[in-house]
This record gives sequence, C-alpha cells and structure tokens, in this order.
Amino acid sequence: MRVYCRMVYWRRIVAAVVISLTCAVCLPFFSTSILYRNGSVSNQTQSLGRLTEKEKYDLSVRVELRDLEKNRTSILRETDALQQERDNLSENLKCQQRDLNRVVLSLAEASKTLEEFRSIAPPILRIPFSNEGRSLKKRTNLTSRIKSCSYDRCFDYSRCPLKRVFQAYFYPIRESNLPGVSDALRKELAKTLASNVQSTSNPETACIFVYFVSAQQQRDADITSLPFWNGDGANHVIVVLDNCWKENCVSELHEAPGRAILARQSFGANKLRKGFDIVLPVTPFLNPQRLQLDPPALPSLLPARRKFLLSFSGSYLEPSEDESSAKISQASLSDKYIAGLLSQISVSDDLAAIKTNCIDENDTNFADGLLGQWIECDGVAGEQLADSTFALLIAPTRDYYASSDVFTRRLMKIMRHGAIPVILGDYIGLPFDDLVHWEKAAVILAKAHASELQFVLKSYSDADIVALRRQGRRLYERYLASPEAFVETLLSTVRHKISMPAPPLADQRSDLVHDLKFGPVIQQYSAETDEMLGPLATPYPSVAYQRNFSLTINFLEDSFNENFNPHRLSPWRPDDPILPSDAKFNGSSFGFRPIGGGLGGSGKEFSEALGGNSPREQFTAVILTYERQQVLLEGVATLKGMPYLNKVLVVWNGPESPGPETLIWPDIGVPIQVIKAPRNSLNNRFIPWNAIETEAILSLDDDARLRHDELVFAFRVWRENRDRIVGFPGRFHAFDPVHKMWNYNSNHSCELSMVLTGAAFFHKYYMYEYTHHMYPQIRETVDELMNCEDIALNFLVSHLTRKPPIKVTSKWTFRCPGCPIALSEHDSHFLERHDCINKFTQLYGYNPLLYTQLRADSVLFKTRVPQDKQKCFKYV
Repeated sequence: MRVYCRMVYWRRIVAAVVISLTCAVCLPFFSTSILYRNGSVSNQTQSLGRLTEKEKYDLSVRVELRDLEKNRTSILRETDALQQERDNLSENLKCQQRDLNRVVLSLAEASKTLEEFRSIAPPILRIPFSNEGRSLKKRTNLTSRIKSCSYDRCFDYSRCPLKRVFQAYFYPIRESNLPGVSDALRKELAKTLASNVQSTSNPETACIFVYFVSAQQQRDADITSLPFWNGDGANHVIVVLDNCWKENCVSELHEAPGRAILARQSFGANKLRKGFDIVLPVTPFLNPQRLQLDPPALPSLLPARRKFLLSFSGSYLEPSEDESSAKISQASLSDKYIAGLLSQISVSDDLAAIKTNCIDENDTNFADGLLGQWIECDGVAGEQLADSTFALLIAPTRDYYASSDVFTRRLMKIMRHGAIPVILGDYIGLPFDDLVHWEKAAVILAKAHASELQFVLKSYSDADIVALRRQGRRLYERYLASPEAFVETLLSTVRHKISMPAPPLADQRSDLVHDLKFGPVIQQYSAETDEMLGPLATPYPSVAYQRNFSLTINFLEDSFNENFNPHRLSPWRPDDPILPSDAKFNGSSFGFRPIGGGLGGSGKEFSEALGGNSPREQFTAVILTYERQQVLLEGVATLKGMPYLNKVLVVWNGPESPGPETLIWPDIGVPIQVIKAPRNSLNNRFIPWNAIETEAILSLDDDARLRHDELVFAFRVWRENRDRIVGFPGRFHAFDPVHKMWNYNSNHSCELSMVLTGAAFFHKYYMYEYTHHMYPQIRETVDELMNCEDIALNFLVSHLTRKPPIKVTSKWTFRCPGCPIALSEHDSHFLERHDCINKFTQLYGYNPLLYTQLRADSVLFKTRVPQDKQKCFKYV
C-alpha cells in the first residue's frame, strides 16, 4: 500500500512537470492566437506581459510586416491604375501632338498660299483694234479683190476678240449649192455643222462665216451676194468641194473673190495664197461610197515590212505642145523621166509592184483639167496597197497645179490601206499642211531624187517604218476620215491663224446625291499607320486653263502632230512644261513647296512638304461600287486623315438609291460626293465628271485596302510621272506562240506591262481621251463583258505616250477578308481578259502595251541612316 502510494506520488510530480513545461512552451502561441482572435487591447497587453522581450519584438515585426504588405498591395493597385492612366494620357498626347503638328503645317501652308494669292494681279483685256469696226454694215468703199491676201491684210480681227469664244456661222446647206451631192449626204453635212459646238445661228456674234459650194457651182454662183458678204467677204471661208474626175471635172480653178479665205483640194499654179488659203483633203461628201460613217478597222501596223517594198499605179497625162508653153513642156520632162524610170524598176525589182502607161492619152473622157497630172489606173485593186510597205505619189506639174484633188484622193487611199506615202515633188500643197507635219507620216523627196528612191526606202529600219505608219494612221483618223473630223480641222486651222483658243473639253455633269448623313469614324492608330505624312489642308482645286493662249499661239502644231487634240482645250495636260529646279527660288515660287525650304532633308523635312518639280496639289479618290455598301463604307473610312486628299467621289452603279435613308457615311474630314450613275457600266470609272477638280485621280475599288503611307508615296511618284499610270497591282500580257495570240497573265513576273486601276493614280486628261476619243468599240466591249476597263485604260495611255506604267511598293494583289466575292474571282474573268487584249490589239492596229522591269520604292528604303535622321517612309 505504501509502495503504491509512493508510485502515485511520483507519477503526479512527473505529470505536473510535463504540464508546466507544456504550458511554458505553448502559452505564448496560445496567447498570441487569443490576442488576434479577440482583438482586445487589454487581453493583448496581459498576454504580452507574460512574453519575453525577444518574443514581443518578433511579434511586433510580424504585425508591421503584415501592415506593410497590405499597404504595398494597395499602392501597387494604385500604381497600376496610374500607369494605365499615364499610358492613356501619353497616347492622347501623341495624337494631340500629331494633330497639332498637322495644324501647324496646315497653318503654314495656308499662310503661304494666302501670301501667293495676294501677289497675283489680274490681267487687263481690251477688244482688238480695228479701223473698220464690228458692224455688219456693208463696206462699199473697200476694194472687192485682193490678190496678195494675208490674215494681217484681209482678216477683220475686231470680230474675234481673244476674250470671247470662237464661233462660226454656217450658211444653210442647199441643193443648189452642192450639185452632184445626194440628199442623204447633204443632210449628213448639215447635221455635222449643226452639232458642232462652235456653230452659231447669230451672225452678230460670229467670228467667221462658212459657205459650202461645189466646184461646178462656184463657176456660176454669185458668192458676193451672200447676206453677210459685207462688200468684200472679210472673215468668209469659201469651202469648195472639188470633184475633178473624168467627165465630172471642172477645169477652171477660180480665185477667191475679195478678202475671203478659199478652202479646196485643187489650186492652180500661183493661185494658192500660202498661209491664208487652205488645202483640203478629198471630202467624204461627194460620193456615197466614200462616206464611211462607221468605217471598218484599218489594217494592222504590223508586220513592218509587207510583201512589196513599193507600189505604184498610174500614167502621166502630158499637156500637148500646141496647148502648152515651152516652159510647161520643159517642166514635164522630169515627169516623163520618172515614167521611164518606173518602167525599169517594175521589170528589175521583184519587191516593187509598179504599173505604168495604163491610160490611153487619146481617151476623150479625160477633161483638160487633168492634164499635167498622174492619173491612177482603173481596176487596180486596193489589196496591192495593203501588201505594200510604201506607195508612190507623184505631184502634178508645178506650172499647172499648186495642189490637186486627184493627188489628194490617192493620198487618202494609200493612208486607208496603211501604206506609207512616198511623195515625189516637195512643192505640192498637202491637206492642212499649215499645221499638219506630213514629213512625220510620209517620205517627201524632190523629183530630182527619183533615181535614188529605192536606195532611200531600203535604208529605213522597221522601227521607223512602224512609226511613220502609226503617225499616218493617227492623222487620218483624227483629221481626215469623217465629216466631223474634216469640219473640226478646218475650223481649228482658221482659229489657230487668229490665235483664238479652242473650246474647252466637255465635262460630264455629275448627278450628285444630296443630303447625305454622316457619322463619326473611330480610327485605330498603330505603329504601321501612326506616321506624319503631310499637312491636312482645306480642299482646293488644281489651277485650270493656265495655257489657253500659249497652247494656241506657241504649241498648237505640237497639239496637231504629237497630242492629236487641237480641237478642244484641256484644263490641264500631263505633258505641261516643268520649270527648272532653281526657278522656284528665282521669281517663280508660286505654289511650290520645296523640301526643307530648299535645303532638303530626310524624313522629318520630307513629311512637311510635297517637294518635287511641280507646284502643290491634291488628288481626288474615285471609287466605283455596286451593291456592297458595308465594304464601301469601310473602305471610305480608311481614308480619314489622308494628306493631300481633295475629296472622295463615289460612282454608284447600283440600282437602289444611295440617299440619306440608305446609308450613314463616315465623316473623314474631306467632302464625300456620291454620283448616281445613269446605268451600270464599268466605263463610269473613267468618265470626266465635272465634280473632279484635280489633275490627279486615285482610282480605287471599293474593296481596296491600302495604308496612308502607301497612297501618299504613290501620289508622290505620280507627280514625277504625270503622263503615266502609277499604282500597285501589276500584270502583263504574254504571247502564246502556239495559237498566235495574246494572253492576260497575273503571275508573279519580273516584267509587267499593266497596272490595274483598282488602286492607281492617273491624270484626268485620260478620262477625256477615254470617253471622247478612244475607239467606241472598246467601251462597247467593256459594257458587254462587264470586264476589261482597266486593260482599256492601259492600252490608251501606252498608245498616247509610248511608255509603260509604273508599279510602286511590293504589293502585288489585295486581300479583303469578309468581302463578298468580286467579279474578278470567277473563272470566266481571265478568259474574257484574253479576248479583250486581242480585240483591242486589232482595233489599234498593234499592241501598244510596253514592258517595264522596275518598280518604285522610296529613296531611303532599306538604307541605313544615322540615329538623328529619319527615313522618307517607315515601311515603303
């Protein structure tokens, strides 16, 4: 029992010790837990009172760390919020700074423009001086006949002040004036005259008076009795329609009475008043077979060398000795020598198709009016001319004729068949030769060189042959082939002599949709697009019609023989002259914006001014669309903030109205105008709408997506190549040697010959040419296929300039995710384009497209520049 009690005693002691040690170890932790759980200050103080100093210190550190961590988390949240706000403000600041820079540039641009316009003084115009006045009252005291007329002596300039529009009064076309001309042809002539924009029915405002008469009627008519003859016929143009052929020939070549201008095909020796009278081509009004209202396609310009080198068919009608003086007989010796020479060539040279001595000189059907001329043989087929590289014409005897309708009739026949005229007799008058440079379309030699003719012709290269043939074809088509061309060229000849500008080219009236609704555009900025590209200026038009008188007085012959458009005045031309680079710093600074004020510079200075060789200007974006409203609106919105953009012109081909009840248009900072096209036609893309007020046109498809820097760069490239198409997608024409035809090809290639007009710059002048002068069969093909309008424009520009287009940047095609399938995606699209190239080639007579092996990138593209310099563009 005692032993048991002692054991219990010791067990209790051990238990007490264990409990004491456990409490000593666990009590601080338990106290801290209670303190944290209850939050009681008094309990915490009591618990801490039982802790050691080190434990108290550790506990306070933990509490402080917890509080600091809590504060740190809160501060980090605030910092993130502030950082986000700072980034937003920084982005805002960049946008505002960019806008401010543009505003500063725009203000500087506007100030410069204002200063330039203040320095312009309007010219003073006065009516031309005349001793006779402008009255139509009869001048009875003036001479009725002046043999040595010139415009200075015989023309009344007071009726034609330069500040007025040139107008012509046409006397009525009557059967009595034109015997031998059918009623249908007289009506066609009257229709041609009435439709001419220079025609007027008011004689008081007319500059000239035009009277048509046949050669037969001129002999008998009393021209001086015309209502506005005014005593001496000043400012009258007497147009004589010669018909000298066999029994219809009128041998008498009458002079023009008084001070009238005589225009006809045949002039007697010493009867042509050079520089005053006008030599005409054989007109299409005399013979129904010769009136070709819709002529077939002319022969191809190729091959350059045809079956025969030279062809000729004709006989010389020598004047009889009893009817001719010894002088005329001596002059005929050269023609008799040429006849013998041609007979020898016809026997010795297989490359010559020559037929002579084919007319019986005793044939009584020939009138005396044909003596001294070379008469074409009857029954000679036109195919001989079509197979000839050159065709010979021999001028009539100098002492008989200054010009001849028999000669010009053969000249027109040769040109219709695509042969190159070879004229022996450099003295003969040629149609409209005061302005037309026939030496660019024909080989003209003196008769003394007849023996060397073969040697000369064989020396011509293929390129020269094709160039002469092409020039002749253009002369024939523009000035000689139709009644309209004949009348226009006649009026242009007179108008040039008195230095009056041509009437302006006709713009197409724009049927604008009014009251469009506009909404804001949210523009996303990125590193690719956030680039200063130029000032945003108020839209302004290109300065138009600045060369009215210089083109008329100084350069009209170039218009006749190079541009082939002298009948109408263009507001601008792509080949307008360019000033020397130092002119802008020496008195000719108007409109120029040199880089760095003339000091040059890299990216920063480059972005602040257009520079280049031409004055400042803007461009018009023309977008053709058809029932793809959302795609269109997205495309228009991408143009917001585009430098140098004048306006956006949307050509609406769709059937439904694009009015305010249909769409909300994006507000992009420049005018948006919508034209409701009268019909759905791809030709509408190239109509010269009067809403277009700039030289530069940016043609865009509604699904084209291009960055601003790409478009601005293309615009700058176009400014240096104003006569060419400058754009992005390149294509080429490839020859199929198996089928002997052309194919359209869009594969990647190191040569290209076309730039698609879905994204391209070109000059508005080509819109006039496309609409008014291009072959109408081409526009009909475009409408029929709903395809090929871009090929047609490339053909036209290359035909007019003989230059290829220019491709810019590496972009080869467009991607428009989510856009509806375009017409170009269909399989038939390519097949139709093959056919278009071949048909257009047939119409032009050759393929005018030219290849190019280069593309344009900016000057400093992929060039390492110093840190303190910038590239012209970041990505192009």
